[in-house]
Amino acid sequence: MRVSNAIGMPCVTPKNVRLKIAGPWLDALMRHLKCWGITMPWRTAYIGSHRDPKVMRHELVHLAQIRRDGDVTFWTKYLWSSLRYGYRANPYEIEADRIAGTARYKLWTEDEDGESTKAHVS
Repeated sequence: MRVSNAIGMPCVTPKNVRLKIAGPWLDALMRHLKCWGITMPWRTAYIGSHRDPKVMRHELVHLAQIRRDGDVTFWTKYLWSSLRYGYRANPYEIEADRIAGTARYKLWTEDEDGESTKAHVS
């Protein structure tokens, strides 16, 4: 069952995605490229050593987009949109920036037993 939160995105839980702090070599590469976070096809997002909460939310939105659209559809549309419109005008990037900019948005919550529950806007 796919549970959606209040803004229509599938829930992303610690059980179905991974958010990691980038290791030294990836962090250095990301700083060189002025890229503060990256989501990979294996449903893992890496965040630079600065650990900016907005960047974390942005990458988690990409993970939710992958869950919503499916792996193949997401990556095909993401790459096509990046080639056609450019990175900044890619609809996936626009959506991730919009949602990540909503500071009160939470992708998941945990109940008293540590179980992930429906995401919500608090």
